[in-house]
Amino acid sequence: MKTYKIFLFFTGVLASSCTSNLDLDPKQSLTPESALSSSDNIQNLLVGAYDLAGENEIFAGDYTLASELLAND
Repeated sequence: MKTYKIFLFFTGVLASSCTSNLDLDPKQSLTPESALSSSDNIQNLLVGAYDLAGENEIFAGDYTLASELLAND
């Protein structure tokens, strides 16, 4: 019975200590005005755009390779 009470106590402490971290706004809820409000935000946006552009499916050459393989006889 004593271990059951200790378990309930620690479970209650752990459950109540996480409430402040759960109240954060997700990064997807940014408005365009706030996303472009500072130079740091604009730089982060450009880094993300260049990261997506460098993937193999977009601009890294998979389209060129696929067309060359189709044209090869």
